[in-house]
Amino acid sequence: MDLTNDKVVGVDVLEESPSNDVVWDTICKAICAPAAGDPRRPQGVRLSLGEFDRAWSDRFEEIGIACEFNADESQINTMIDELTERIVGSRRIMALTHIPGITPEMLGSYFEAAAAFFLAAPWRHFPGDVIIRVESGAFNSGPWYAIIMGQHGVELGFAVYENLEQLRTLMSGRLSYEKNAKIMSALSLMYGEMYDISPEDLDAIDQFGWPVATKEAYPAIMRVNPGLALRLPLVWEVELLEALLRALPEFVRQKNSNEFNMTVNTSLREISL
Repeated sequence: MDLTNDKVVGVDVLEESPSNDVVWDTICKAICAPAAGDPRRPQGVRLSLGEFDRAWSDRFEEIGIACEFNADESQINTMIDELTERIVGSRRIMALTHIPGITPEMLGSYFEAAAAFFLAAPWRHFPGDVIIRVESGAFNSGPWYAIIMGQHGVELGFAVYENLEQLRTLMSGRLSYEKNAKIMSALSLMYGEMYDISPEDLDAIDQFGWPVATKEAYPAIMRVNPGLALRLPLVWEVELLEALLRALPEFVRQKNSNEFNMTVNTSLREISL
């Protein structure tokens, strides 16, 4: 990208992380045959490539071009957002890595729990029309009401609601989708393909090595407020989901018990449910 004139001068789309040579060739093409404007030598180059830093510094120093790492990327990110919106429309998937206060350790623990939950497949052993009441003294809210989805092989995961009567109304089918949307508040975790989570989270999965059970089991969190207002989950909501990911499969295995107490470990602490 030409940050002086706000123009994209070169694009290459790859299925895997690029090698040094691939990135170098792409930069050279952008200099010698840019998609916008005349060929020109950049005053400097900004990169965010992690382990490639030292190799890139040497390459650019040899040809007299300044090379900067970990620079302010807000201008680049804005251009990427605009390009993404042109390609896929206005729908943007919110990145868990953007949650204020979240850490890689917290997200890594969440991804680990999500992968184990998917492999346990509790939807195979539990009906989808049964509501599970969840309580915990570890949080300042609750109780919550969870349903496990996946019995029909369409949506795999679970959802947590805060209002029991609204959930019963939703499950009864008495209200239209539009009327339900106006009143419903829910926190859900659904499994899908890599395209169902944000590019930023995909990058973090690759960077930190967080586990994903299968290529159809990328866990996506959705926090919906009344009126279908979407927002990023809060840190404590991610922790609640992680605790449920660890506890629900064991609850399902207790086939003859209507009440079940369990303590699980999240990245932050022990939580009793």
